Amino acid sequence: MKRIFIIFTILLLFTVLKAEEKITDFNVILTLNTDASATVTENITVNAENKSIKRGIYRTIPFDRNEKITVINLFMDGQPHPYFIQKRSGILTVNFGNDNFISQGLHKYSLTYKFENAVNFFKEYDEIYWNVTGNKWSFKIEKASFELILPQDALPLKDKISLYTGRYGSKEHNAKQTADLCFETTKILEINEGFSVAVPFLKNAVIKHSFFDKNKTNIVIVIILIILPFIYSKIIKRFYIGSDMKDRIILRNFTPPANISPAFAGYVASMNAGTAFTTVIVSLALKGIIEIEYDSLQSAYVLKNKLNTIAPELSDEENAAYRTLFPVDSSSHVVLSGYVKKIAEARKNLISSLKTQESGNYFKKNILWSLPLCLFILFLAAYGQISGLIIFAALFFAIIFTKEDSIPWFLTFFVAFTLSIINGNVPFFFSDSFFIFTIGFICLVIISILITKSFRRYTEKGRFLMDEIDGFKQYIKSVEEYRVELSDPTNAQKIFCDYLPFAIAFKMDNKWINSFGKILDKTMIDEALKTRGIHTHQGIFFANGISNFTNALNASSSAKRSGSGGGGFSGGGRGGGGGGGGGR
Repeated sequence: MKRIFIIFTILLLFTVLKAEEKITDFNVILTLNTDASATVTENITVNAENKSIKRGIYRTIPFDRNEKITVINLFMDGQPHPYFIQKRSGILTVNFGNDNFISQGLHKYSLTYKFENAVNFFKEYDEIYWNVTGNKWSFKIEKASFELILPQDALPLKDKISLYTGRYGSKEHNAKQTADLCFETTKILEINEGFSVAVPFLKNAVIKHSFFDKNKTNIVIVIILIILPFIYSKIIKRFYIGSDMKDRIILRNFTPPANISPAFAGYVASMNAGTAFTTVIVSLALKGIIEIEYDSLQSAYVLKNKLNTIAPELSDEENAAYRTLFPVDSSSHVVLSGYVKKIAEARKNLISSLKTQESGNYFKKNILWSLPLCLFILFLAAYGQISGLIIFAALFFAIIFTKEDSIPWFLTFFVAFTLSIINGNVPFFFSDSFFIFTIGFICLVIISILITKSFRRYTEKGRFLMDEIDGFKQYIKSVEEYRVELSDPTNAQKIFCDYLPFAIAFKMDNKWINSFGKILDKTMIDEALKTRGIHTHQGIFFANGISNFTNALNASSSAKRSGSGGGGFSGGGRGGGGGGGGGR
């Protein structure tokens, strides 16, 4: 009876041990190539019990920006086996298997991959420092072994070979050398324990390629990507768009163009409405329609309706903004504090009025000619493995350079970003080739946007107006030279106030204000503005030119958005990572 009980206990113990999911053998063969790359074959034998290991296992391998991993093949039990890979934050994950369950029992996987830049180069010697198993396995490893095959001319420094086992950072040496450059563990590796080997060898057996040598193909591609848009733009401008700069003679004008409002002049000059809103509000104040005050208690600007019964004639965009801000039976003031719906609507109506007045009569943006460049970038995103984060950065450049004309570029990069997510390509890939291609991609984006802006052309009517505008700009730049005209303070005050909206529209307000600061003292400027309807509050209105007031307008018209040699150790070296069961 006692013998039967012992036999039963042994059988039960054997069954329990057999049922444990683990790695029974982890054998790695690394062949070092003369270009410092390594071909690695990992033979991993696992015991599967359909617990964690149902459809297979997965293997994670870290790499940095100077390294690249290419999976060559995967076998299971001697037969080709399906797999798929993912790359995130410097980690390559190889998922073994598919949706099919594997049978219980022992299975031998054989994974082969190529690892670029596998060698550490030191002054006196070179070295393979390889994390054989990785330290992040969720199973114990009963036995691990490593075989290193060096190039023919490589002479290992056997007295400097180091072996490490245990958790990350451990300096334990539960391993031995079994043959020439063959090593194996002498103790079971528990969960999150690994095995690392460092083998130094004499120099000159492996070639350390320069950055250019390794990436010359990619560098050439990047240069081509940068040159192509320029060639494209030259062809389009030469044969389809033409030039609007022929025979221009610019004469200095001492007055702005007749019958043209400041905001519309700025809109035509820049081909966008960037300064239009500030220009209109200041113009309304200087015409006596509204007042601009700074409320120190609220730390905010206040727009007040003066309700003049006799008012000068307003331009279409000024009327659109004024009627939106102060409709009949509405509040007589608007505080620029936080998001203000009226301000946002006034800005929208103002821009709509400018576009209606222009209607292609003064300039053509020729946006359609940018579509081939947009499609080219989409092609690179789909087939060039561009990171989604890089596309997002490129989108940032697009919006900065094109501002209100960014819709084609925004759509382009939004689609490209979506494609990168579908490709599983959202994080950075830290490799030289990717770094170079990334730089090329960003350069392509910036160049394409600048070239797109160069497609813009003035019509004959627009060119005539721009000659007058450019002539008036010359006067704004050199106003200090005309002191005879400005010798009468009253006349100088009038000129300053009358032309200030134009200076704002042309983004020359700082120059205009500084010039008159040398002609008139600050008190006279403040008095002139106050008389017209702008209360400077001890100069705070112009503390930074017009930028403070512009920032307040922008903030009030934008809705809020929220967002919330003994020197090593186990786990050190290249390779590494870990893995677990594919129980998906």
